Amino acid sequence: MDFDSGKEYISPYSSRRFQDIAWQEVTPGWLGIYQAVEWADPPVLEYLKDMRLATRSQLLKNFYVSQVNGKKRIERMARTGVLLRHSLVSRVGDTALYTLGPLGAELVCERWVPNWWRSFSLVDCLKRLVTGELYLGISSVWPCDLTAADWPLTAFLTFGGMEYGVLVLRDDVELIRRKIAKSTAMRLIVVVERIGDAARLDTVLDVPARFILDRDLVGGEFAQAVMYRFEDGMIIPEDLFGESVSGNVFVTY
Repeated sequence: MDFDSGKEYISPYSSRRFQDIAWQEVTPGWLGIYQAVEWADPPVLEYLKDMRLATRSQLLKNFYVSQVNGKKRIERMARTGVLLRHSLVSRVGDTALYTLGPLGAELVCERWVPNWWRSFSLVDCLKRLVTGELYLGISSVWPCDLTAADWPLTAFLTFGGMEYGVLVLRDDVELIRRKIAKSTAMRLIVVVERIGDAARLDTVLDVPARFILDRDLVGGEFAQAVMYRFEDGMIIPEDLFGESVSGNVFVTY
């Protein structure tokens, strides 16, 4: 847990990694190929109904045993209107991104609005993907419910009998610092790329908060992830059950 290892970690959901989103445009009258309902995977559709979008790697990791078969199923759903495929654009290659298509929306009783995704900025998209990682991780440990939240939060997660607002920082810590008072959350889980962002935000929070780094969220088994809280200018690492991680206290100021 050395925050100063000398090599900067760049999250797979960093705004420094991507330049743009290539959204697929849909003709309003296109409703997909109805015979494709037999190829729809309900867990994937329900997840996208809640989270709005997901990368192919997220879907493969969490919903398919076979990566080869999963990729075939996802691409087939995307060709027939169960899903729609978009791309996160980077200098080293694009990342496949999926939303519900018109047929998928119908199957989960979601109102279909063609091209709704055009209102999502790159940062909006990345924050939503990070929130999905957190939701999937927590769901692998405890039953977890997700509900919508207003900006600057991305969602509310309820597990263990408590509700947490989810706040994701993507190079916008100063903007969030000025606006966080509008949050209605009683407690927060904050996802950050750099521990310094957590320290800067903590100084203006007046609700209990736990911080988790992208690299701990997406880098391994979620059950082994470490979260952090601030106390008297110190970072206190804890496991997911609130037990302090021995020998890992860092002075931040």
